[in-house]
Amino acid sequence: MAARVGEQQGRRLRTHKNFLNMAYLILGKLDLRLPT
Repeated sequence: MAARVGEQQGRRLRTHKNFLNMAYLILGKLDLRLPT
């Protein structure tokens, strides 16, 4: 049970990191397009 819970948390962390990376890339592109 504990191992399975750890695996699920690990997957969530990985997907969360990927989501943050994607968000940063998208926001970065949007920021570059916006006039300063």
